[in-house]
Amino acid sequence: MTQTVKVNLLKEELTEKYIATKQTTLDDYSIFMAMAEDIG
Repeated sequence: MTQTVKVNLLKEELTEKYIATKQTTLDDYSIFMAMAEDIG
């Protein structure tokens, strides 16, 4: 296995762990969205 393949596998593993951790630790919160009808 080449060094590049090892690095890519490690990167994928760490990315998956980061996403899983981020999804479980962030709280849900409401988001307010609006559209401006008149400006000026």
